[in-house]
Amino acid sequence: MVNDGRMQSFPAMSIAELRPGELIRRTDMVCRHAFDRLVRERHLVPLTESTARRAAVASTPRLRALALADDCPQQAVIGGTSAAWIFQPRLGAHLAGLVPPGTTVRYRQELHRGPVTCYYSAHDPRPHQGDLAKHRLRQTRFSPGDVLRVHVSAQRSVLVTSAERTVLDLVCQVEGTSVLRALETFHSAGVDLQQVVDRLRSLHRWTGRARGVETIETYLRWNRG
Repeated sequence: MVNDGRMQSFPAMSIAELRPGELIRRTDMVCRHAFDRLVRERHLVPLTESTARRAAVASTPRLRALALADDCPQQAVIGGTSAAWIFQPRLGAHLAGLVPPGTTVRYRQELHRGPVTCYYSAHDPRPHQGDLAKHRLRQTRFSPGDVLRVHVSAQRSVLVTSAERTVLDLVCQVEGTSVLRALETFHSAGVDLQQVVDRLRSLHRWTGRARGVETIETYLRWNRG
């Protein structure tokens, strides 16, 4: 993950008042219309419905993890389609099924909409639920290597499922052809899909296990050689 800036609060009315390299929140604005105005003028590019980056700042996995951090309970792990969004924003947005039909503007195609998918270990206490509108909290089982710690500032880190674990969750939870696109994307990025299949076969009492195995095996069969 790339370290490209730290989070600050900016009670700003003008883009000139915003320091470069920072995540901007809608609530940072003194005027409630300032955020939308700066988006319309293309000074800000939204990442979620309430956060944005400066147009001159690249959208990186680290910055996207930071954009979701406040909506995930402390010690919970961002996973599922939200983790997919951190790795590949357009893919994650479409997997969540919340992109309005006919959307052509790039940032709207890549916007994280809806609650953040968050996991917690079956061996740990349930995190404080917080605002139910901001996240979906699910219990799961983790294995070594399933969780990445993304350092989003000198004082803060965010937990995100690894690419391999994200694929495992997607094939078990997401229906439709969009999951095949996800497999293509992650496979091209270096995820060993056969290892994911082998792991799924070894799991017991895992929701969606059979469907997940069948989905990956179908993809591998279609793309063999």
